[in-house]
Amino acid sequence: MLTQGDALLKATAKAAFWQSYEAYPSIMGGMVAPVTSDSTSEDYPWLAYAPAVREMIGSRVKRNVPELKWTIANKKWENTVAIAWETRKFAKLNQVQALLGNLGAKARAYPDKLVSGLIANGNTAGNTCYDTRKFYDTGHFDAGAAYTATQTNYFTTEVPAAATTLWTDLEIAYAINFGRGKLMSYKDGDGDPVWMDPNAPIVVQCSVDMYPRVAVLQTAAQLTGGASNPVLGAFKVIANPWLPDSGGVDQLWCFNVSGAHKPFILQTAEPVTLEDDMGGDNDFNTKDVNFGSFGYYNGSYGDWRYSVYLKAS
Repeated sequence: MLTQGDALLKATAKAAFWQSYEAYPSIMGGMVAPVTSDSTSEDYPWLAYAPAVREMIGSRVKRNVPELKWTIANKKWENTVAIAWETRKFAKLNQVQALLGNLGAKARAYPDKLVSGLIANGNTAGNTCYDTRKFYDTGHFDAGAAYTATQTNYFTTEVPAAATTLWTDLEIAYAINFGRGKLMSYKDGDGDPVWMDPNAPIVVQCSVDMYPRVAVLQTAAQLTGGASNPVLGAFKVIANPWLPDSGGVDQLWCFNVSGAHKPFILQTAEPVTLEDDMGGDNDFNTKDVNFGSFGYYNGSYGDWRYSVYLKAS
């Protein structure tokens, strides 16, 4: 039977966990399509595009689009901490608040970390998207579509014009402008552009060590040598702590967040919950109590047309 002190500890832990969980600011806004799952995995008949509008002459014409099967399997995620008997005994609720608050923040942050891994490894073998190419690749095309021209969202030698491993402010601006232009240029399987708003800013993610040099371009009207800033007001930069440091070779990831499709998918079968074993065997045997988060979900690649990877050569 739970004591009044145990009930207070449980309430404190629960409140601290969910307050921190809800307060955590995701860095993936507009980049991830949330999908609800009711199975261990989900098959996506990926409808890569909607057909182009046509003049209606006579009756309607039903047009099929290629269905490219894409499967995402859910995974179980947990994070469990022990509250020592002494903490319960002497009602050290401030310690419980701090620990469970951190547990809540980490439970909310993990989907961002999961997607960050997809971003960081999108140009490596095995990290493919629906067209069986690497997510960041030089040879994307939709097999069986009306428009099958090869399109690229991975660039090294093309940017910036004066290719160096550590970019100047002019070169960073050139790279962002180049990436924005590429995002505007992509076409779906019917040959229609996926970028619908030429005035929409893009999202740029970079490593923490590169962030100060990129962030200044959001507000600087002039760059080195008095050159005007071509990307002023055209992007928002996010420092992603899970992306690898530049290591002396600058790299940027650009995202179009204005479209119906998204570059990543977060598929959730069971959202995050908080559980404890108060009154259970562990409580009886050791007098310690465990609190743990649990979720059943997974992240995966979505539409490659909504992201560009730029790396210094």
